[in-house]
Amino acid sequence: MPKNAHPDSTFSSHLHNDWTQVQTGDDMDIDSDSDSDDEADVQIGQIENFAAWESEHGSAGGYERVVPERFSEERDDTFMRSLIENYAIEMKDDKGKPTGHFFLDKPAAQAAAKEVVKTHASNDQSILQNNFEDTWNHFDVNKDALVEVERMP
Repeated sequence: MPKNAHPDSTFSSHLHNDWTQVQTGDDMDIDSDSDSDDEADVQIGQIENFAAWESEHGSAGGYERVVPERFSEERDDTFMRSLIENYAIEMKDDKGKPTGHFFLDKPAAQAAAKEVVKTHASNDQSILQNNFEDTWNHFDVNKDALVEVERMP
């Protein structure tokens, strides 16, 4: 488990940023006030994770995605369960095992938003065009291209 990960995957932004840096081996100063474009976003390829599709196809050496119990039953939050089952990436521990910590990267968040607009907003794609970037930037405060799945809805 990442050194700063909270068991229920709801840790504060500064710990999330610190955790991301630990995972990528990045040593940048997290207290920096720089808004420079020179600071690179975390690349998902640098962080060991399982994609949602890997569980469906059994291509990850027997990986099976386990939805946290609080979202697993029909009476629970079906939207959150859908995000975890269909869009989120799950972080690996140092032994390559699933941690139960789920995040969305920007493409996954866009895909989920597109489904929501299609299903619940008469497929009005202008909603995405006009709102997605600002909404993503609101949640990706650390500009590390990952947002905890529980913070997205």
